Amino acid sequence: MPSLDEDGSAFVNDFSEYKTVANKKPVELILFAHQKSGRSMWEIGREFKRLSRGEGKLTLQEYIDYEVYNAPDAEKERFLSRNLVWPVTTQCCDMTWDAATEDKWLATQILELHQIPTPPILAVVDANDRRYGRNVKLSSARELEGFLNETSMPIFAKANRGHASFGTFLIRGHSDNGVELHDGETVGVSELFEDRIGDRAYVLQPLLRNSEEFAPFAKNLITLRLFAVNDGKKISVVAAVLKVPSDENIADNFWRPGNIVGDVDLSSGIVTTAKTRHEGIVKDVDATPATSPTIVGHTITGWEEAVSLARDCSRIFPMQRFLTLDVALTDQGPCVVEVNTGGGWELYQFASGKGFLTPEVTAFFAACNVDLDHDRKGGVLSSLWKRKK
Repeated sequence: MPSLDEDGSAFVNDFSEYKTVANKKPVELILFAHQKSGRSMWEIGREFKRLSRGEGKLTLQEYIDYEVYNAPDAEKERFLSRNLVWPVTTQCCDMTWDAATEDKWLATQILELHQIPTPPILAVVDANDRRYGRNVKLSSARELEGFLNETSMPIFAKANRGHASFGTFLIRGHSDNGVELHDGETVGVSELFEDRIGDRAYVLQPLLRNSEEFAPFAKNLITLRLFAVNDGKKISVVAAVLKVPSDENIADNFWRPGNIVGDVDLSSGIVTTAKTRHEGIVKDVDATPATSPTIVGHTITGWEEAVSLARDCSRIFPMQRFLTLDVALTDQGPCVVEVNTGGGWELYQFASGKGFLTPEVTAFFAACNVDLDHDRKGGVLSSLWKRKK
């Protein structure tokens, strides 16, 4: 895989934008919390400093984004920094199996083998020597052009070893004038192959559509992010977030401007919140970006079916005890768009305003012998686990 420094592709362009999403100065963040909570800036700063040194290792941006300054005292210690995601994941999962989920082509083969509904792969674009079994491989701009001439549009394209939808694009059409992309730009096939895709492998898939139920909320595909854990005795979905893209975004990742996330109640499938990022800070919203009907209070049809599908997927990857799954809600039923080893719990904390370290997650971490802080004894993980026992 090319490094980010040497690659000028769509993947890296998105990554560069992602890094600028939250760039407020510390004094601006603390002032915002002061204005919203009424607490003194000194008190807020002192509390943040304590939490940043605790097991959660929160950054100031996270402390503000998750609204920790307004959370009940008992909840504050449950918030975890996104910087802990991969250290924890490596303690919960057998990382020698990483490619089984993170290589999108391989994951699709595994899901299809187990009859899990997932978008089919139409072709793989890859200039390297790798083989892709029964799937069509496009190794040159000429082969890509021939494929586009014979294939129905639109086509969804994503990096085979992608992350956070970096580099994702949509092909709306193809003619003698070039390839029409989702943003209205038309580029030549050679430019698409050499510059936008570059040295990365890309999978091409048919575009999924929202179910009739969700069509009023967004033009582009809505997905459920389900957090599944396997404690060795049972598989549980411990958190769920609805991800709603704006009309300008073909992907639902929260770093993209205008996208919305909502916490989903696990017992009922009801969306309880809606949050977006505005001017660098996460805020409440009460409607989708297109001012469609509010998503808050909506009960997801087929909720139990989606949760059951997540559990079925987790059984396929027992070596990966902590998984996140993106499930599309289509008229044909729930469809697994991606399975990820680990996954950013910050999305749940953004959406819910609650810490990810719930009693159930605490017990799971204990079952995996997770150590959130090698330098400190005790802390919230051990104390919560002892209290539960």
